[in-house]
Amino acid sequence: MLSAMGWDASELGDLIPDSIVVRCFDGEIRSWNSGATHIYGWTAAEAVGRRCDDLLNSSHPFGLDHILREIARHGVWQGEVYRRRADGRDLCVRVRCVGRRDAKGTICEIVEWSRNTGEVSEGEIASHRFTNLFHAMAAAFWELDFSEVRRAIGMLVASGVTDIPARLREDHDFIDRAIGMVRVIDVNDQTLSLFGAPSRDALLAKSIDWAWPLQSRHVFAESLIAAAQRRDRYSVETVLRRMDGRLIDVLFTVCWPSDHKAQGTVLVGVIDISARKQAFAEMEASEHRYRDLFQHVPVALLQLDMQPLSARLEALRSEGIADLLDYVERTPQFIEDVLQLPQIQEANDEAIRLFAVDGAAALRGPIAWGWKARPDTIRRSLLARLRGEAHFIEETQVNRPDGSLVDVLYTMSFVGPLIERGINVVGFVDISARKQVDRALRESEARLQKVQGDLSHAARVSTLGELTASIAHEVNQPLAAISAFGQASLRWLRRDQPDLQEVETLTQDIVADARRASDIIARIRGMALKREPSPAPQDIAALLDEAMLIIRHEAQAKGVTVALAMDEGLPTILADRVQLQQVIVNLAVNAIQAMAEQPATGRSLDVRALCLDNGEVEVRFDDSGPGIAPEHLPHVFDGFFTTKPGGMGMGLAICRSIIQAHGGRIEASNQTKGARFAFTLPPIASA
Repeated sequence: MLSAMGWDASELGDLIPDSIVVRCFDGEIRSWNSGATHIYGWTAAEAVGRRCDDLLNSSHPFGLDHILREIARHGVWQGEVYRRRADGRDLCVRVRCVGRRDAKGTICEIVEWSRNTGEVSEGEIASHRFTNLFHAMAAAFWELDFSEVRRAIGMLVASGVTDIPARLREDHDFIDRAIGMVRVIDVNDQTLSLFGAPSRDALLAKSIDWAWPLQSRHVFAESLIAAAQRRDRYSVETVLRRMDGRLIDVLFTVCWPSDHKAQGTVLVGVIDISARKQAFAEMEASEHRYRDLFQHVPVALLQLDMQPLSARLEALRSEGIADLLDYVERTPQFIEDVLQLPQIQEANDEAIRLFAVDGAAALRGPIAWGWKARPDTIRRSLLARLRGEAHFIEETQVNRPDGSLVDVLYTMSFVGPLIERGINVVGFVDISARKQVDRALRESEARLQKVQGDLSHAARVSTLGELTASIAHEVNQPLAAISAFGQASLRWLRRDQPDLQEVETLTQDIVADARRASDIIARIRGMALKREPSPAPQDIAALLDEAMLIIRHEAQAKGVTVALAMDEGLPTILADRVQLQQVIVNLAVNAIQAMAEQPATGRSLDVRALCLDNGEVEVRFDDSGPGIAPEHLPHVFDGFFTTKPGGMGMGLAICRSIIQAHGGRIEASNQTKGARFAFTLPPIASA
């Protein structure tokens, strides 16, 4: 019709005194009527093609993007916008925007109507600002009609009820009826989202009884009491119900603005605090778990306030001490100050027991009393913290308040959420009983070693006793030679012409036999003396040679042929000379004695020292005796096991103890003919 009359849209827009601006969704101005020129001072020629918000320096409390989002979501937006005229004057304009959609349903163009609020009544401005705020806030807002409820309360007063608050708190039926009287006037978008309403129409002019679960109806009663007492507002945390029936935790606030009281309407704000309540509940549960763990874990725990120490360290940094680790290491007296800084806040039951006090209060305060004996532990723990280590663990001693000491395993951690709050939890494991057991064990081991030494000495002496005849023979030989050489020397000296050269030769023989006798006595004395073991590098070949000298006469007396063979390049071993010689002599004597019943012509003992592929030394004793009875073989190294008449059964047991103490092994087995005893020892590099 407008086209038929010869009018176009732009000419029609110029007939309207208000601003009509058509712009793209991105803000570029396409159409600008004369009303826009009148309000903003820019002509159409100056405005078209420019971005509207840049031209007019537009601003809104919630940002211009908020306006675009609302238009995209609902197709329309209205509210107040601040702008600047071409002459520099600032304006507050009332704006209504409508979005036009293309065939795909996308907003492609915005038609904006605006009016200077200076031309709008104060009542319109106030109402419009309220509407802007009502719909823009992030909280859910309701405007409710309470007029019927107010009349119902008035009827209670008219009927003679004087204590309205008491009546409202006690009369639950009245509250149920009052909730049903309330009607919804308006809600914002946040209300639709929070309460799950499909649209405003689903709420407007309807009751709100669905939103009030039974457990929260007392809140409704208290809001009526607040109104009756002429309070400006009432706020409380409570539970409301969504339209789908799900309960939500909310902060419920009701207020009665002066311009609403006359109309019988109220404003209700609802903020969803479900996440906060959940977080608080989880925090409480976590705190409860922490307290439960703190109190019932079977470890003494102290909760420390570390903030004073942290503040002191920060103060040192501010004084220019950048390397705190170096400072602590160079300043021992600093630890005395440190002991006064951390404060004990809490102690669990196990800590109360460990420190022998009546309650946690007796332990609160600086930690200094606990570290009088061992402040070095605190020093090392502080250094560990400054080095950035996650934990510190040390066996130490801690003082009780009464001054007594207790052995503990001390632990602390330098990571975790508590540390970030300036709190540390340190643990003490009472190891007094273990320490006592350790001390008792060490004493027992010392006594055992003494007993073993005594037994070993007794076994050596016993072996020497068995070799008495051999020892006497070995000593008598050089002594007899000395006597003979001495007599011969005297004869040469008594001649009319003494032959001094012969005397010198005989004297040299006397000295040699004296040394031989001395060496024999020294070897016997070494085995007979009682002394502590003294491991040292030993030549196994030399030890075998000496041992063979000790048993030589015994073998000859028993008609046993002894053959000694040794590999070239035997490694040096770490051993006690006397103990290892005792083993060699004992094994050789046992072998000689085992062949006593064999024919005299077939008695032989082969002793061989070998270097094994793994570098160990093995010494074998192969005899031509009857061997070991199969039932006796597993027990030959057991203490007090013997097949000798009158034997103690300690010799082989002591041999095993000596070899094992040297890191070796000893074994017994039967060969095709006779028995084999063999022991292995590691070389000195791995001994």
